[in-house]
Amino acid sequence: MKKLICAVGLIVSAASTIAAEDVTGKWSVKNTFVQDGKTEENYSYAVLKQKGTELTGTIGPDAAHQWPISKAKSEATKDGQVVQFTLAHATNNGSFSFTATYDVRLVKGHLIGNVKTLADGKTVESDVDFERVK
Repeated sequence: MKKLICAVGLIVSAASTIAAEDVTGKWSVKNTFVQDGKTEENYSYAVLKQKGTELTGTIGPDAAHQWPISKAKSEATKDGQVVQFTLAHATNNGSFSFTATYDVRLVKGHLIGNVKTLADGKTVESDVDFERVK
């Protein structure tokens, strides 16, 4: 009985220490969405830094134009690695702003999922595929 209790304790301890895979690095991001009945794609660039489940970083249209992410986390779950963050951006003169909320899963080295973008009172959903830049 004592051995059984020790074995169960080890299993529970091991399960609680499942480490999140580190998503630190530079990523090319493909956004796929439907606009006016046509499927369209555009690309962006992200730089992520992970420490445990804490995630920081930037994302923007290219490496030279980056904006900070917020409300970010990366954690291992029973369904796999989950990465979530928000990007809120406004132009310098305040004429345009948007908020994008990313929800992706690590699948075969890619971060795949969706982003919901709120701009001008409208929400647009896109599929996203983050691929590591080598």
